[in-house]
Amino acid sequence: MNLSKILLIAVLFATASRAGASEYYVAPDGDDRNPGTAEKPLATVAKAVNFVLAGDTIRLRGGRYTNQKRIRLLQSGTESRPIRILAAEGETPILDFSDSASYGIQIKAAWWHLKGLTITGAKEGG
Repeated sequence: MNLSKILLIAVLFATASRAGASEYYVAPDGDDRNPGTAEKPLATVAKAVNFVLAGDTIRLRGGRYTNQKRIRLLQSGTESRPIRILAAEGETPILDFSDSASYGIQIKAAWWHLKGLTITGAKEGG
């Protein structure tokens, strides 16, 4: 097998293995050393956005998130595969930036969809 066929197979494998979207969970009682699963959620949205790619979803459990770092949305989704930050079903997450020096959410990318979140206390970008 020549090198170009090996490279083509590697690219196809990498694309196929990433075809399914991932979900990451964040909870007020989570830990940023966790993998971000429903059973072991992360603690901050800022940590979760480091993992996402086009088509992925971050689900926030209900409760108040304090001492959040600035959330920088730098990775773009696509029209057909936006990146989502959503409240978990039936829950109300509150991102409270009033006790931090953070400026809330900074969006420098395209195709993000935020829904069901309450944002309070941000100096800018909230």
